[in-house]
Amino acid sequence: MKSAVFYGHMIGYGTTVNGGFAEYCAVNCRQVYRLGENTSFEQGAMAEPAACCLHGLDMCEIRPGHHVVVIGGGMIGLLMVQLAKLAGAARVALLEPVEGKREVAGRLGADLCIDPLHENVKDALTAAGMTWINTVIECVGRPFTMEQAIEIAGNKAVVMMFGLTKPEDTIAIKPFQIFQKELVLKASYINPYTQKRALELIDSGRLDVSSMVSEVCGLDRLEDILSKPEIRAKGKYIISPEK
Repeated sequence: MKSAVFYGHMIGYGTTVNGGFAEYCAVNCRQVYRLGENTSFEQGAMAEPAACCLHGLDMCEIRPGHHVVVIGGGMIGLLMVQLAKLAGAARVALLEPVEGKREVAGRLGADLCIDPLHENVKDALTAAGMTWINTVIECVGRPFTMEQAIEIAGNKAVVMMFGLTKPEDTIAIKPFQIFQKELVLKASYINPYTQKRALELIDSGRLDVSSMVSEVCGLDRLEDILSKPEIRAKGKYIISPEK
């Protein structure tokens, strides 16, 4: 039996409470989960974002046979691609300008990967037979991509605004467009009651949380990674004090 435990459901640390990078923190025992036998420490570190994605996906109400578009191929977007497929989506498309991330998405099950900077998104979706988009999951957190999500959504679609914007950001919407297509706009906050499910999915091997990790680094690299967007654009980094 693996003796270590995963401090997973740490709601607030680094968000509403100081201490995201603290050496130690106190966690309520109800928020502590044991890693599964098949889960490494690096995989366990990804359980929190996976749990957040699960909560958001639950709200998307994806049904077997649905067509889903995920906007943004970072760690969150790549998790959403997989979870949408696990939920029964017949086809999942990813919009992502970085070629390397599109390649990873293809390996993780995306049926269609579109470069939104050099391709016409609507034309590419139509050519692939995705003419009625049931769900759009925005994972970038920019006003433009949120407006894009509303634009490409099909009739009666759910638009999940999962990406986190700046508090002062606003978006321009056309109320008649939402009325005409009967869209449902939703957003998701943190990960209530989904931590155990995320750990189970990771331990079962049905959810790949390793492919989007660019590198496992020591603390000596942390400042460099945080200060340089071009490094972070390559993927997610795991900081291990033992490295």
